[in-house]
Amino acid sequence: MQAAVQARNVQEYDAIFMRRIKVEEKMYEIRQELVTAKINAAEHGIIYTSTLSGKLDKDNIEAIEKLLSQAPENIRKVWNMHEDRIEIADTMYSGTAHYSHGDGVYFDIFQDTTTIYGRPKFSVFFHENGHQFDDLSGMLIYYSSEARYDLTATLKSEVEDHIQEVLRQLKVEAVAYGKSAKDIKKQNAYEAVEREIKKIPQEHRRGLSDMFSGCTLNKVDGGYGHSTTYWKNNPEYVSVEFFAETYSSSIVNPEAIEVIKQYFPRSYAKFESILEGMVAERK
Repeated sequence: MQAAVQARNVQEYDAIFMRRIKVEEKMYEIRQELVTAKINAAEHGIIYTSTLSGKLDKDNIEAIEKLLSQAPENIRKVWNMHEDRIEIADTMYSGTAHYSHGDGVYFDIFQDTTTIYGRPKFSVFFHENGHQFDDLSGMLIYYSSEARYDLTATLKSEVEDHIQEVLRQLKVEAVAYGKSAKDIKKQNAYEAVEREIKKIPQEHRRGLSDMFSGCTLNKVDGGYGHSTTYWKNNPEYVSVEFFAETYSSSIVNPEAIEVIKQYFPRSYAKFESILEGMVAERK
């Protein structure tokens, strides 16, 4: 009798477990259909912000929606694709803004919406949000696509190409003034590039400065960048920072994007390919 009851209980459990699996499969299918619908809606400038309610006030949410609705199409699509997974850990964070896997985005909403801090509104939020989308897509932070896009090597190549061109020009100028080209060293080129970058308005050169900082371990310091230790410990993070900064500037700073295109045309093309890959793999 006890064996019969036990057998019946096992059968009931197995039946319920199989029903649960089918429900979970159906829920997954529905979620995929919903993601596809939101991606399609982004083509028409429709933006979803379901996870921002309760974290940001109504005016800030509306401002974010407006900025995103005017952003490039694949930027809108990536946002809608992941918007229900956005995590904001702290909007009044007194330290350095950052994204933390498992916690979300830490930033100061007051500083990020006050123009006196020398950057477009919401640029910090979208930068850290870019890190989170990178994480969720597994594109760069976890290196699943680094080999496919080879973005780090491309960035370093474009930085080195520019430095070498400046070095060549400096040597030509030296000869024109009766000096020896041998007297011109790479350090002179670093200094010349640094001066060149600093001539660009500060609100448009942050990403550019950061990339030269990372690719030269701060031998070129355009005024904005991470520490030499940061780059030494994380040499592949130039691609991570490039993605986040270019993602943010695509939304809030079109002038900065033109600067990026000028200095990093091949890397920017790969940025667009990464966005396309994010959408294609989820749609």
